[in-house]
Order: sequence, then C-alpha cells, then structure tokens
Amino acid sequence: MRGDDEPTTTGPGAPRGPAEPAEAALLRLRACVLRGLDRIEALARDRAAPGGDAALRDRLEALEAERDEALGRLEHDRRQLAEAWERLERERVAALAAGHRVGGPAPVAGPPAEPIPAPRPEAAGPDPVEQAILRQFQALRHDVRRNALGRHPA
Repeated sequence: MRGDDEPTTTGPGAPRGPAEPAEAALLRLRACVLRGLDRIEALARDRAAPGGDAALRDRLEALEAERDEALGRLEHDRRQLAEAWERLERERVAALAAGHRVGGPAPVAGPPAEPIPAPRPEAAGPDPVEQAILRQFQALRHDVRRNALGRHPA
C-alpha cells in the first residue's frame, strides 16, 4: 500500500515527491465551485423569502373567501328553491284536499301568483345556470297550476 504522501508513479520520468501542485489546484477549484454554489443557494433563499410567500398566501386567502361566498350564495339559492317547491306542493295538496272535502271541484281562486323576483344583476352579469333553473321552476309552477285548474274546473 502506498500512503497519500508517496508519488503516484516511479521511474526516471516520474515527478519527485507528492503531487501537491495538482492536488492543490483541484482543492482550489473545488473550493471555488463550493463558494459559487453557496452564492447560488443564498440567492435562491433570498428570492423565496417570505415576501413572495405572503403574496401567494394573500391571493390564496382571497380566492378561498371568494369561493366561500359563492358557495354561500349557491346554498342560499338552493334553500330558496327548496322552500318554494315545498310551498308549491302544500298549495297543490291543499287545493286537491279542499276539492275532495266539499265533494265537488273547488275553484282555485285567489290573487294571481306573485312572480318570482329576478335575481339581482351582479357585476359579472346574470349567472346562466341560475337563469336556467329559474326558467325551469317557473315553467314547472305554471304546469302545476294549469294541471290543478284542469282537474278542478270552476
């Protein structure tokens, strides 16, 4: 075995003593590369500083708040639609029950049904899904009333 201080080759053209100049140059090159990598890492850390993260967090919070608001509006609309449907069913059942109790057809009288208010226009314009649901509900309500009047003519 040879030690680290021994020459790598022997013979008439072999260098005398350990190969220090080449090893020293490699060590200097290695140190230079490591310093460069340290600088690159420091720059990367600076660019990923909390300032950039804070902006992303703020944007994320704003988007989550917007999503929660939209979900709240959707849930509110869903509840209103369910309540309207229940009222419609109660009216229909009441009209049918009144007609059967008297023994004859009961006229469906009363003021005309109040129109469902159109949704408030929002900054981005009316929501096409909301509009479609509203049209379907109004058509269904009209059909139910027409059928109730058709079964129990005055």
